[in-house]
Amino acid sequence: MLDAAPSIQNFPLPMSRFGLNPFGEPRYRIVLASSVKQLIGCQWPDGWRTYRWSTPLNYRDKGWILESWDWCRMTQQEWDSMIEPLSGWPVRGPYPSRGEYYFSWEFERGLGIFTSDVERIIAAIEKGRNRSSGEVRQNMKLEYEREERASKQAASDEIRDACTAFGVAPFSGGSGVSRGTKTAPVLRTAQELGLPIPRRGPKVRQPTSSRRTFDVRDAQVTSTLLTGR
Repeated sequence: MLDAAPSIQNFPLPMSRFGLNPFGEPRYRIVLASSVKQLIGCQWPDGWRTYRWSTPLNYRDKGWILESWDWCRMTQQEWDSMIEPLSGWPVRGPYPSRGEYYFSWEFERGLGIFTSDVERIIAAIEKGRNRSSGEVRQNMKLEYEREERASKQAASDEIRDACTAFGVAPFSGGSGVSRGTKTAPVLRTAQELGLPIPRRGPKVRQPTSSRRTFDVRDAQVTSTLLTGR
């Protein structure tokens, strides 16, 4: 004989204000994860082939969670095709024709659960319900492009700050590019500067000379001796 479904521990916060499902039940509920049970039919380690209530695997390490109601996400044919090989029974028992509650949010342990937080979370969930998959992809693309632009701008600002810190003029385009804080001196002639220019006299003929070579400390030394006529 199948045991009665165990009672679920609900958080003491009225949830009807967030809407009701077609059966008059709250569309959202806050429950203790360990109190949520699902029906499992199989041959258990003790040898019994039966249905038993068990906590879902993805709920076993959680505390207070928010669940949202929806119609079953599988058709009855898909549901009934999931059978336990030894017993031949549907793994999760009868098809949930009244819909199911699905995990939506986990509240952080040790912190209080406030109505304002619940309202914000549910508003975000509802906003997501009303968006098509195309809108979701487009929003993701726009968000990626914004992040790319922000990263490039941050890198550009970092380079500009580094250049300024070391006394280098920032990079810029155009013909007026400054490549440093110093420029090469411009060379000009004395005539351009208006300086006096010494006059050149007649060319003086230099006396003839003779070259003689002496060996001093194994080195070749050349001396020029002037000889007059």
